[in-house]
Amino acid sequence: MIINHAPFGRYAEREFVVDGIGYICLEQYRVAEKARMAGHEDIRRLVIRATDPLVYTALDDRIVCEEWASREIGVLFVGILKQLAQHKDMYDALMNTRNKELTEIGYQLIGIIFMRVRKILSPVEYTYDKLKKTIERL
Repeated sequence: MIINHAPFGRYAEREFVVDGIGYICLEQYRVAEKARMAGHEDIRRLVIRATDPLVYTALDDRIVCEEWASREIGVLFVGILKQLAQHKDMYDALMNTRNKELTEIGYQLIGIIFMRVRKILSPVEYTYDKLKKTIERL
């Protein structure tokens, strides 16, 4: 398995916190949330403690979550917003991509969500500080 660490990829190591829990990357957060939704707290704890992407990627295959298909985009959207609000340089880098297409080999959904977030945050009046204050309230 090839792990892609592209700046806006699932495995990009940009630590962020959601509900008091620290995550190394979006993929770790995604798998932990999938396990939580499926009621697999044992797997969720393993995912949160894991530091190797191969571990939480393998654990993902053990999770059966019927509602995941309808909830995955929302989970990733929250994870991306949290990441951006906690990393100004990442926010600036995303805004500087302007209208470029963002892709991740093998998992196009992440690129699509990053582009949607960029479109929402694009208006000139939406500054990083405003994003950070808004996201901190989530």
